[in-house]
Amino acid sequence: MRNTDENTAPLKDLMKAPPLSAAHHALIMRKRIEDRRMAEDLREASRNRTDDAIHPL
Repeated sequence: MRNTDENTAPLKDLMKAPPLSAAHHALIMRKRIEDRRMAEDLREASRNRTDDAIHPL
């Protein structure tokens, strides 16, 4: 799984960038949480399908 918290930009470039506004940061965090929840839901659905195939009613 890719670590999205890492930034490979040089420190000099990072120090020149303007800081994020609170609204922009919140938008990024909501998107990250939404993506993580979607991945978790897909993983759970996949497990449920596998369990149903192994243990049919």
